[in-house]
Amino acid sequence: MKKTLPALICAAFLGTAAQAAQVDIFGAVDMYVGVNNAGGEWRTGLQSGGLTASHIGLKGTEDLGGGTQVFFNLDQAFLADNGSKTFGNEGKAFSREANVGIRGKYGQLSFGRQYTPHFLTMAMIDPAGLTMSSAANYFACPQFEGTINGYTADETTRFSNSISYDSPSFGGLTIQLYAALGEQTSANSNSPTRGNVYNIGFRYQSGPLSVMASYLHQNTAISGYADWDSYWAFGAAYDFEVIKPSILYVHREGSDEAVGSDLGGTNTAKSPDLDMVQLGASAPIGPGKFIATVGYLKNHSAEDGDAWAWGVRYDYPMSKKLTLYTGLTGIQNDDDAQYSIGGGGSSSPGEAIAFGDDPMVYYAGMTYHF
Repeated sequence: MKKTLPALICAAFLGTAAQAAQVDIFGAVDMYVGVNNAGGEWRTGLQSGGLTASHIGLKGTEDLGGGTQVFFNLDQAFLADNGSKTFGNEGKAFSREANVGIRGKYGQLSFGRQYTPHFLTMAMIDPAGLTMSSAANYFACPQFEGTINGYTADETTRFSNSISYDSPSFGGLTIQLYAALGEQTSANSNSPTRGNVYNIGFRYQSGPLSVMASYLHQNTAISGYADWDSYWAFGAAYDFEVIKPSILYVHREGSDEAVGSDLGGTNTAKSPDLDMVQLGASAPIGPGKFIATVGYLKNHSAEDGDAWAWGVRYDYPMSKKLTLYTGLTGIQNDDDAQYSIGGGGSSSPGEAIAFGDDPMVYYAGMTYHF
């Protein structure tokens, strides 16, 4: 449940009294039990983040008059099964978002740590939202051969030091311009633009039709050895009410060649060329929603590095805030592919697997939003 925080708590988090602003605390706690089959061995485990990442945050708005509003978002992910921060975010107080901005009749302008149009294109078109039972989710974050993730600083879900502008809607079309500054002009960097990211996104909504597209160009800090990687994403969905089918396509043009299992299962920071397509659908069944996806990834930089993934899930709303869910999902990896099953971003990574393994997971869990 959203709660207006007293000015004293706001001051503790934000360093200001901010009595004039409306400030809310929000988040979710998500846990699931997974029965995993990886490499022929069955394991049962308790994990965080099947339907959504577990997270807690603060957000606030203030009306400035004339339809103009200033806002901020501070959002931190955590693993509910052990209470720790998510992997790779140990040094961040707010790993998901930390931004401030202004919006009005001329659009929205914001600064800070923010999601990219590339990620939003995938997450908003995917019926499973890049979480459990999303084929696109497993291909997004599989070590060094992802359609979203490069390596550590080069993962493209969100960036720090970013500037984002969303235009007003023009007949249902909204344009998002996004740039992030790598700020890596240290003694170890030979380029003032190393780590910089430029991304443009398009969103079109007309009744039941949703279309999104994105192009992201990145001067990689690690994956491409200070070279450029490019990502294209396109997605469309149409809501027939009885069923909502969708298609999602992603292309990654890497600057370096990846060689699959010759790497011995370790990440040597390569940037492969990839194509991924996912077909998905959601449909209301009873009080809940049934979701199904199937996807294929082609790795052009690694022989026998392709994979298929599939998943089904049913979400049952027990109340406005509590959702129960269950599903079945799996991956068929080629000999030089190592895609594994895990929750969405900022969630548990799932069971580790070897090259060529075909993991499968039965799972059931709950998520509570507040």
